[in-house]
Amino acid sequence: MTRKSILLIGTIFISIMVALSFTPPSIAPSSSAETSIEVGSKTNELEPLTSNIIVSKLAPANASIKTTPDKAKGEGYIVECEVKIDDISSHADEEFAKFANILQESNSPDKQLAYILFASESEGSEQLDLLLSYNQSHSSNKRVLMDLVGLCSSIQNHSSCNDNLLNQAIELDGDNGALWLQIANYHAAKGNTPATLEAMEKAISTSHFDDYYYDNLALFMQVSKAELDIDFSERAVMAMGYHAATSVWVSEIAKFCRDEKEYSDLHNQLCLALGETMTTQNNSLIINAIGMNMQSLAYKRENNEELSLKMKKQQSDLMQSSMPTELQMKAQNLMFVDEELFQFWLSSVMSQGEAIADNKLIDEAITLSKNPYYQPCAK
Repeated sequence: MTRKSILLIGTIFISIMVALSFTPPSIAPSSSAETSIEVGSKTNELEPLTSNIIVSKLAPANASIKTTPDKAKGEGYIVECEVKIDDISSHADEEFAKFANILQESNSPDKQLAYILFASESEGSEQLDLLLSYNQSHSSNKRVLMDLVGLCSSIQNHSSCNDNLLNQAIELDGDNGALWLQIANYHAAKGNTPATLEAMEKAISTSHFDDYYYDNLALFMQVSKAELDIDFSERAVMAMGYHAATSVWVSEIAKFCRDEKEYSDLHNQLCLALGETMTTQNNSLIINAIGMNMQSLAYKRENNEELSLKMKKQQSDLMQSSMPTELQMKAQNLMFVDEELFQFWLSSVMSQGEAIADNKLIDEAITLSKNPYYQPCAK
């Protein structure tokens, strides 16, 4: 997928938010303060964005701080700003070309990885080769190894997609259920049922579940902040485009749990338990929904129609609840003009998952909007 396609995905996402939530702003412009986020871990060094911190940063030095909400605006009021994202500017294209060269020539592991993921425009086996080369020099990156295992699910005949790669990933991250889910998906793609079942057992019994799904988004925001000379909103559009195109390697294990061929009680029990793990442990709503569907099918095979229908309803309710409300759209729109708010959401989603992060984003946007000195709208 080309960078133009990536940017289009991000632009469409923001356009929808703007179209559904925008009304002309009455707030004057100002800039947001800088923050940083550590990539590659659920535990981030991002400063918590409490209301007191925000108010102290935004209020004039000689002003009295007011935190009482404007009653005329209502308790759920969120500042609305116009986000101009009809197209990525030619200036942004020129700056991205410079950015790509900086990444390619850098000795920094983060920038080298960012080049592979965002600037090289490599796909499929070409990206697999680049990541394998990166892994030879930087073998302690858990997300890279998980991506390699995932890519090997679709490029099974590659000479490096073998037990050596799996063992390297297991040695580094073997207590992570998300890695074992990827390994189960890999074995399912190869048609190795015993190895698939064994990996499923590991995925269910490990101590934690971390798929690093938002780490690439955090990486882009981190490396581009210092090196990509464009407006924050354009950087955020690019970042969300790349994130939206991130592959989720679960299709083969989902197919494995739908397949009626040579189905056994153990097979069914593991699909049921893995589906529950995916529903309760994963931060992605898409993976949660797939896990619910796996449970529903497993219950149906046990002739437990009541629980099967219950899981189907939960899946339907989850997908319905994932549709953004008006407040969610306004809050998401706001975070594309307020860099601190964007980083607040990113830190939350990496540590607590999408559902909690979306709710926290709304609360923070409302809290910020109560402050008369909060003026995030761009010029």
